[in-house]
Amino acid sequence: AAAVRTLLGQGHRPDAIIAANAQVALGVLDELVAVGCRIPEDVGVAAVDDPFPASSFLPRLTIVEQPGYAMGKAAVELLTARLDPARRAEPPRETIFEATLKIGTSCGEPLGDAG
Repeated sequence: AAAVRTLLGQGHRPDAIIAANAQVALGVLDELVAVGCRIPEDVGVAAVDDPFPASSFLPRLTIVEQPGYAMGKAAVELLTARLDPARRAEPPRETIFEATLKIGTSCGEPLGDAG
């Protein structure tokens, strides 16, 4: 809540706020409504992950969903390889995972200059 108040107090209202997870997004939504912002007309809100609890929010939260299982599996494989003395010299590897954008009613059309 304090971060939202600080952001809004800077004199420039953002078009949208992307929260680290659905719990944080709920706090963002609560604070925006408390200061009189309309969601998504004034400020859009989205979150990264947490699709299950986010489905019960009103407005329905926009989510950037990540493949958590695949990410965890890849992390374990990388760590296991680093622990294997025969594989320690392998160069670092980069793995890119595809995220899915699930658009809810907490985001709308871009507002242009909102502030």
